[in-house]
Amino acid sequence: MEKRKLQSLAKRSAALLLSVVVGLSGITYVPAAGTTVKAAGNAIEIASEEELAKIGKDSSHPMDGDYVLTKDLELSGDWTPIGGSSGAEYCMVTGNRVFSGTFDGQGHSISNLTISRTGSTAEFNQSGLFAMIGSDASADCAEVKNLVFSDVNITQTLGKGDSIGALAGDVNGYVKIDNVAVLSGTITAVGGNGGDLLGMGGILGQTKTNSQGVSLTNLYNAATLSSNGNVGTPSRIGGILGRIHRSVTIGSIASSLNVGTVPEAGYAINGVDNTTAVGNTVNIINCYYLEGKGTGTSATTSMTEAQLGSEEMVKALGDEYWSVSKNGQIMPKVAEGKLVIPIPSPIFAEGDKASSVSENFTLPVSYEGGSGAASITWTSGNTDVISVDGAVATVHPVMADTQVTLTAVTSDGRTKEVTVTVVSNLSLKLDQEYAKPETAINAFVDRAPEGVEFTYTWTIDGKTVSDRASYTPSTSDLNKFITVTANLASDGSQVAVYKLYFSKLPVVYIDTKDGYGITSKTEYKDASMRIQGNETYNSVSTNLYDGATEIRGRGNSTWSTSYNKLPYKLKLDKKTDLFGFGESKHWALLANYMDESLLRNKISYDLSGTMGMNYLQSAHVELVLNGVYAGNYQLVGNVRIDNGRVDIFDWEDCAGDAAKAIRKAHSDTLTKADQDLLEDYLVENMSWITSQNGVTWRGVTYPRADYESVVPKDAAGNVDVSGGFLFELDGYYDEVSRFKTAYDQPFMFKSPEFIAPVTSNNYANCQELADYAKNYIQAVENSVHADDYYTSWQGERVHYTDLVDMDSLVRYFVLNEFFWNTETMKKSTYMYKDLGGKLYIGPVWDMDWTSNSLVSQEETWNYNVWMTKDRSNEAQKEQWYKYLIGDPYFAAKVYEVYQENKDNFENIIKTDGIIDQQKVYLQESGTANYQSNYLRNNILYQQDSEFSRGVERLRTFLRNRKNWMDRQCASIETLFNSFGKKSVSKNMTVSANTEGEKTTSYTAGVTNSSVSQVQFYINGILADTVAVSNGTAETTKSDSYLESGKINVVQVRGVSADGSLLANEMNYATFTKETQVEQLTGTVTITGEVKTGSVLTAGVSEDCNNTGTLTYQWLADGVAIEGATENVLQLDASLAGKKIMVRVGSSAEAGNLISAATEAVELIEVKNDHILIHQVYGGGANDGTPVSHSFIELYNPTDAEIDLSGYSLGYLSNGKNGTAAEEVKVSLTGKIPAHTSYLVRCEAQDDSTPDLIQCRIDVFDLEWTQTLDNKRYRMILYHGDQVEDAVSVNEGNVEGLALPDGTISKQKSIRRIGFADTNINRADFETVDYRTAASDNYPRSLADGEWGTKKPDPEPEPLEGKVSIRGNAIVGAVLYADQATTETDENNLSYQWMADGAELTGETKAFLKLTDQYIGKKLSVCVTSSVLTGKVASDSTEAVKAVKAQTEHLIINQVYGTGGKKTPAFSHSFIELYNPTADTVSLEGYKIQYRSDGEEAVCGLSGEIPANTSYLIRCGEEKAGSIYVIDSGDFEWNLEISNKQYAVVLLKNEVQVDGVSVNEAEVEGTALTDPVGDEIISKNKSIRRIAFIDTDVNVNDFEVLNYSKLPEELAGETLPKKLADGAWGMTTEKPDNPDKPDNPNNPNNPNNPNNPDNPKIPEKIEQGKTYEKGNYYYKVTSLSKRTVAVVGIKKTSLTKVTVYNWVKLGDQDYKVTSVAASAFKGNKKITAANIGKYVETIGNSAFAGCSKLKKVTVKGNKLKTIGSKGFYQCKALKNITIKSKVLKKAGKNTFKGIHKKAVIRVPKAKYKAYTKLLAKKGQSKTVKIRK
Repeated sequence: MEKRKLQSLAKRSAALLLSVVVGLSGITYVPAAGTTVKAAGNAIEIASEEELAKIGKDSSHPMDGDYVLTKDLELSGDWTPIGGSSGAEYCMVTGNRVFSGTFDGQGHSISNLTISRTGSTAEFNQSGLFAMIGSDASADCAEVKNLVFSDVNITQTLGKGDSIGALAGDVNGYVKIDNVAVLSGTITAVGGNGGDLLGMGGILGQTKTNSQGVSLTNLYNAATLSSNGNVGTPSRIGGILGRIHRSVTIGSIASSLNVGTVPEAGYAINGVDNTTAVGNTVNIINCYYLEGKGTGTSATTSMTEAQLGSEEMVKALGDEYWSVSKNGQIMPKVAEGKLVIPIPSPIFAEGDKASSVSENFTLPVSYEGGSGAASITWTSGNTDVISVDGAVATVHPVMADTQVTLTAVTSDGRTKEVTVTVVSNLSLKLDQEYAKPETAINAFVDRAPEGVEFTYTWTIDGKTVSDRASYTPSTSDLNKFITVTANLASDGSQVAVYKLYFSKLPVVYIDTKDGYGITSKTEYKDASMRIQGNETYNSVSTNLYDGATEIRGRGNSTWSTSYNKLPYKLKLDKKTDLFGFGESKHWALLANYMDESLLRNKISYDLSGTMGMNYLQSAHVELVLNGVYAGNYQLVGNVRIDNGRVDIFDWEDCAGDAAKAIRKAHSDTLTKADQDLLEDYLVENMSWITSQNGVTWRGVTYPRADYESVVPKDAAGNVDVSGGFLFELDGYYDEVSRFKTAYDQPFMFKSPEFIAPVTSNNYANCQELADYAKNYIQAVENSVHADDYYTSWQGERVHYTDLVDMDSLVRYFVLNEFFWNTETMKKSTYMYKDLGGKLYIGPVWDMDWTSNSLVSQEETWNYNVWMTKDRSNEAQKEQWYKYLIGDPYFAAKVYEVYQENKDNFENIIKTDGIIDQQKVYLQESGTANYQSNYLRNNILYQQDSEFSRGVERLRTFLRNRKNWMDRQCASIETLFNSFGKKSVSKNMTVSANTEGEKTTSYTAGVTNSSVSQVQFYINGILADTVAVSNGTAETTKSDSYLESGKINVVQVRGVSADGSLLANEMNYATFTKETQVEQLTGTVTITGEVKTGSVLTAGVSEDCNNTGTLTYQWLADGVAIEGATENVLQLDASLAGKKIMVRVGSSAEAGNLISAATEAVELIEVKNDHILIHQVYGGGANDGTPVSHSFIELYNPTDAEIDLSGYSLGYLSNGKNGTAAEEVKVSLTGKIPAHTSYLVRCEAQDDSTPDLIQCRIDVFDLEWTQTLDNKRYRMILYHGDQVEDAVSVNEGNVEGLALPDGTISKQKSIRRIGFADTNINRADFETVDYRTAASDNYPRSLADGEWGTKKPDPEPEPLEGKVSIRGNAIVGAVLYADQATTETDENNLSYQWMADGAELTGETKAFLKLTDQYIGKKLSVCVTSSVLTGKVASDSTEAVKAVKAQTEHLIINQVYGTGGKKTPAFSHSFIELYNPTADTVSLEGYKIQYRSDGEEAVCGLSGEIPANTSYLIRCGEEKAGSIYVIDSGDFEWNLEISNKQYAVVLLKNEVQVDGVSVNEAEVEGTALTDPVGDEIISKNKSIRRIAFIDTDVNVNDFEVLNYSKLPEELAGETLPKKLADGAWGMTTEKPDNPDKPDNPNNPNNPNNPNNPDNPKIPEKIEQGKTYEKGNYYYKVTSLSKRTVAVVGIKKTSLTKVTVYNWVKLGDQDYKVTSVAASAFKGNKKITAANIGKYVETIGNSAFAGCSKLKKVTVKGNKLKTIGSKGFYQCKALKNITIKSKVLKKAGKNTFKGIHKKAVIRVPKAKYKAYTKLLAKKGQSKTVKIRK
C-alpha cells in the first residue's frame, strides 16, 4: 500500500512539478515573462547583527537594496523586525516599512531570532526577521532565498491586527521566497483583549490582496506553532504560511514541507480565512506535511515519517534542493549549508507557460555550474509533439492537450526533467454569447477534423451538472462559474475548456499580460479584455469589446493595496463605443467598495442625466480578473475631455494637430514616429500655443506658421486662451498642475494636464493660458464672496451668473444636497469651461460617501440639515455654495429646480421605482459581491452591509431626505429662511408691477432713514440705483432682465449716503411674467481709421429692431476698455497693437450685437515739427467777458523760422454767437521765428463792462473780424490743402474726439498743454479761466519774441529710489511700505495704498492691516514727497488670501531681541507663546530651546496656558530709553536674545511642537533671512506670527514689525501679551459632538486617530528643508508624497555615488525622485554613479565637471528628464546605461565633453526613439548609442 502510494506520488510529481514549479528551477505557474528578480550587481554584504539591523534605518542600507549574508549570525536580545514592529497600515505593496530588495542568505544561518512583543491595539503589528516584504513591479521583484533559521523564539501578544512568521509577517505584490528553512524553535500568538490574528506561519504570516505575484518555493518548517488565549481566528495559522487573504489566489506555494507542530484548528501548510476560500488551494503544488502536524487540504498531502525519508519523496520535492540526511529525515540541502545552482529552464513565448504551451520556445544550452561553465543537451520524450534542435524547441499541433517530458543532461553529469503541456489547437465555443436562465447552451469544438467525436462535461463549483453537449442553467446557477470541457471520445484526452461567469449582468473578462493583479495606479499594465453581454447589452444592441487594453488602478480613498477590491482605469487599444455610451479609449471600473448598496454612484449619475445635466452613462457589470471573480463593478466613462463626456475644446488634441501640421510641413525630415514624440513634447510643453517664435524641439525650431491654422482664435483674431479647461476641486491636490485660490480652494487641472506643472522648471508653460484659467476661477470666487455678488473681470463689473452657467450651478447643488454628498466642493468636484463660454459645474462623480452609507454615516446621517451648512472641513469652509445660499435669486432657482425634479426623486425611492428595479436586477450579483467580502473591512460586518439591507438603508435615507427637503422647499421664502445665510429687513419692501407690455415697474418702500438710495437687482443683476423720495424708490426696466414664464426675483438693497451697501437692509419679491421682449437684431460696424489719434464710430444697421436706448462697450483684444461706453472711441497709444470690437445692447431688447474686430491699432508717432494751434478764445461778442477780443494763438515749437506763405486758418461753428455753418478761412502772412507765438485777433467783445476785462489784446500779428463762438467751434490750421493742426470743441471730431460740450464759455479759452501734440485733443488741451488766469497764460505775439525755451527756475528734484512692501499677503498681516528713496525726511513723505490699482480711501500711512475686504486683490503702494516731485510705486503683492488659523497646539507668537543695544524698542527681549486651542494646556514637559551663532540655551517652562491666551517669557536685562517697557512676564529667563539671528524651538518631551528661525538653520520650513542689502530684524524689529497661522513654513507664517515706526493704533494690537491679559485674538470653540445614530467610534472617521487611512506626518521633517543623511544631503520636495532630491555630497572623498531609492528621515522613509541641479558639480573624486530606480529628474549641471567620472547607471524606469549640461565636461565618462523607458527630455549640451569613445546603452525597445532624443547633445560623433 505504502509503495503504491509513493509510486503514485512520483507520477503525480512528474505531471505537476513543472506545471507550476518545475524542478524548482524558477518556472512558476505564472507566465515566464512575468516576475523577474533584479540582479544585485553591487550587493551589500551583511556580516554582523549590527549590519543586519541597519537595513531600513541607515541610508546606506535602503529597503530596496540588494544584500548577501556572508557568515552565520547569532542574534542577541529582542529583535526589531526590519521595517519596524508596528505601523498604521498593514500588507502594503510599497511603503517605508516594506522591504522590496533582495536578500541572499548564501546558505548561512540566523540563529536565536527572538521577538517578545505586546502588539499595539491601535496599530497593525508584524513580527519576523522582516516586517513586510513586497514590490509593486513584476520587473523588479522582492526576493529572499538560501536562508536558514534555527532556535526561533517569537511570542506576540496580539494587537489590532497582527501577522507573524520567522521570515516576515507580511508578503504582498511581487515576491519570491525560495529555499528557506526554519529548523527549530517556537512561534506563539497570545490572544485576549480584542486582539486580532491576521496570520501566523512558520515562514510567513500572511499574503494579502495582491498575492498573485507571490511565489513560495522550497520552504521547510520544523518550528512549533502555538496559540494561547482567544486568538479569534485559529484557522489563520499554517505551518508554512499563516493565511492567503480570503479568496485571493496566490501565485504559487510549491515543493514545501512542514514537520513542525501546528495547533489543532490550524493548517499544515497554509492557513485560511474560511474553509471555502478557493484561493487557499489554487496553485499549491507538491506540498507535504508530517502526519499529525496540522490539517491538510485537497492541495496538500500528509506523509508518514517513513515516507518522508524515502528517495521518492526527494524526487517529488526536487533532488536539486532536497536530500535525505544521515538520520534518515528529508531536509533541504540549504540546511546543511549547501547551495544549488539550478539547471536553467526553457524560455517560453510571451503568454505561454509550462502548463500551457502553444508556440515554439527556446532551450538554454549552457550555464555556470558549480564547477564552472557547463553545456546542456535537451531531448524530447515525444518528438511528434515537441521536436528539439539545439536551442530551439518546435511545437507541433495537437488535437488534445498533451504532456511532453523534456530531459536536460549537462556536461558536468547532472540531469533535469521538465514536463510541458502542449495545448490543443482546437477551441471550444458556445452557440450563445451569454447564458440565460432556463435556456439551453450548446457547446461545440471549432475547426474539428471530420469524423472526430468529442465528449463534453459541464461543471459548476467543481460539480458535474451535465455530460452532454448542452446544458440548461437555472436561476440557482446565477453568479457562478460554468465550465465546459471537451475531450476526445476516443481516449478521453482534454481538447479545450470554456469558462463563463453566469450572471444577469454583462461580464467583463480582463486578463493581464503577466498574469498578475494590478498594484499601481500610475503605471498601466498590458491586458486583454472581453465583454460578455446580457439581455440589454449584446452584440445586436451594442458593441461587445474583445481586444487589447491597458489597465491601472485609480481613485484616492478607494485605492489602497490593503483592500481586496480595487477600482481600475482602462485604456482600450482603440476608441470604442461601449454599451452605447460614446466612443472613447478611456473607461473606468468603479469598485463601489465603500457602498454596501452598490447603487449610489449609478443612481446619482443617472439622476443627473434625468435632470438635464452633463452626465456619464454607466452600467453595472461583473468583473472576472485573471480568471477570478473580482466582484460587481460599474463601467463608466472617465471624466475627461471627450465626445460624450466633457465635450469642449481639447488643448491636448490641439497638440496632436500641431504635431501633425509640423510633420506635414517638414515631411522630408520628420517621420510618423517623430510626430508622435513631438506630440508628447507639445502636450507637456505648452508655450507653443502663444509663442511667436514657434516651437524648438530636439534643437530644431519649427516656425509658428507651420501650425498656426490649428490654434483657435477669438473674435479679434488672437489666440483664444479662454477655455478648454477641465478642473477638479479636490483636497487630495495631487495633479501635475494645480493652484489654490485666495480662499484656499484646491483646484487642479485635469486637462490640459501640463498647463502649469508645479515643477514648472521642467516644462515650458503657456503662462497666458494658465493665468487666464486661474484668474477666471478667482473672479468666480470673488463674485461669490462679494456682498453684492459682483466682481471685476476683464475691465467690467460682472455678476457670478455672467461667469458661471446658472443651470449647472443650481442643479449640481440640488442633486448633491438630495444625496447629502459630504464631499461636495471638497473632493471630486469637477468643473469645465469651453472657449468663450461660461464655467459649468459637473459632471457628478464619486458619490459613494453619501446618503448615510456605512462608510460615511458619521458625516451624512442627519437628513434634517443642509449639507452645505453642516460641512466645513478643509475646502468646504469657504466653498462657494455657503455664500450663494445668501442670494435670493440662487434660492429661487434652487426652489424651481427642486419642484421640477420632485417626481424624479420620488421615482427613485417609491415602490417598484428605480431602487426596487435595481435591487431585483442586482440581487444575485450584490449577494455574490457581499459573500466574497468585497466591501471595505470596517463596514463588511456591520448590520446593513448585506446587499438587500444596504439597499433598504439607502432608500430609507433618501425617503427621509426627500420628505425634509419637501418641507424646506414649500416656498421660496421657506427655502431662503431655511438656508439662513441672510435675512430680510423689515425696513424695506419691494413689489413688481407686471402690467407693462415690454417693461416691468418696481417699487421699493423704505422706512429706515439711513437708506438714501435703493439698488434694484433683477434676477441677480444690478438694474438701477434710485434715490429714496418720501420713503419710496421706483424704477421701470425692460423685461430683457426677466426669464419668461419662470420665477423672477427682484431684490432691493439699501445704500447709505456715502454710497456703501447697508449690510442688513435687503428684501426681495418673486413673480412670473410671460415676456414680450425680442432679441436685439441687426449688425454693428466700426468706421474710422484704425490708428492712434483717430476716432472710431460704432454704427448700427437700419434693420436693427431697437426700440430703446442703445448701450455701448468697446473692447480691446476682447477685454472691456474702462469707461469706453459711448458710440465713439478715441484711439490712443495704450490701444496700439490691439484689435478693437464694440458690443451694443439695448435698454428694451434682450441680448447684444457685437462687431467684427478691426485690424490691430497702428501706433502713429507724432512729432512737434510743425506750427501748433496753441490757444483759442471765443467770446461770442458778448458783454461781461474777461478778454477784450476773441483770439487764436499759434506757436512755432521748432528750432527754425517758418514762412506762413500758403498757411490759412479755417473756422466752423454751429453755435449761436459765432455761427459759421460753412467753414470760413483766413490766410496767414509773415513768418514765425523759432519758439515764438503768432497772434490772430478776432472780433471785439462788448466793452460795456470794462472793469471785468482782465486781458486786453492790443498787440497782435493779424486782424480777423470773425466772431468766435463761446460754446462750440472747429479750428483747423491748413498748409495748402493739408491739415497741419486742428482742434474742435463740440463740433465734430478732428485729431481725436472733440472737446466735450461745456468745455468753454465766454470766460474760458482752450490752451495746449506743454506744446504737446498727440493728435488727441482731449489729451492735449486744458481750459484757462480768464477771470482768474495768471498772466503767464495770456496769449503772446511775435512782439513778445522767443519763449517757452527759457529755462525756468530750478524745478524741485524728482523723488527717486524704490519702495518695497514688507510682509505677507495674508489676512491678519500688517504690510509695511519700506521706502528707500531720495527723500531723507520721513515727515515729508505720504503714502497711498491701492488694491488692484484702485486707491484705498483713507489708507495713507506706511502700514496697512489686511482684512477680509482685500481677499483676492493685489496690493501696491505709491510714495510721494511734499518737497520732491513725482512718485515711486512698489510692485504688487500676490493676491491676498485667507489662511486658516492653527488650533491644535501651542505656537510661538512673537519673538524680540534687544541684542544688548541701547535705546531698543522694548526694555527686554521676549518670547510670546500663544494657546490657540480650545483647552487649557499644561506646560509640564515643555521647554524652549534657543540657538544663535553657535550658542545654545534651554529652559523648562511651568504653569499652564488657558485657551486663546498668551504666555510671556521675559528675557534679558532692562535697557534704558526703550520705546515700550515690559514690566513683568509669566516666566523670567536670563537670556539676551540676539537682534541679528536666532532659532527658537518649542519642545514637549523632546519633540518639537513649534519653531522659528531667523538667519539660522531652518527649524520649520524656510527660515526668515535678510533681504539683499538689508537686515530683517534689528533692535527695533520683532517677528510676529500672522493671525495665528502655522503652515510649517516660517517665511510664510511670520511678519516683521518695526516698533519704532508702527502707528500707536497698530502697536496696541501687536504688543506682547501675558496670562494676566486674559483671552484675546481667537475664540476657539470645541467641536460639536451631536448624538450619532450609529457607532461614534467608527474607525473610518477621518478624525479618528486609529484610522489606517490617516498617515502620520513626522513633526520634525519639513518641506523645503535640507537634511544630512549618511554621505549625502537631501532636500524634502514633498512632505505629503514623502519625496526628496539629493542636493549634494557630504563625504568629499567618496569615489562612488549611489543615489538610493529611499532615505529615512525621522521615522519615515522618503523616496528619492530627483538629483538636484549642480548636486555633484565639479567633484573631482567621483568615478562611478548609480542612480536609484525612482529618480525622475537629473537636474541641470548635476554632474558637470566631474572629470574622473567613468560610469553612470540609471537603474529604474522613472527617469523622464536629464537637464542641460547634466554630464557636461565629464571627460572620463565612457559607460552610460539608461534603463528608463520613459525618458522624454535631454537638455542642451548634456553630454558635451564626455569621452570620445563613450557608449550610451539604452533599452532595446527605445533604441530608435532614444537615438534621436539623445542625438546632438554636445557629444562627439564617435560616441555610440547601443541597445
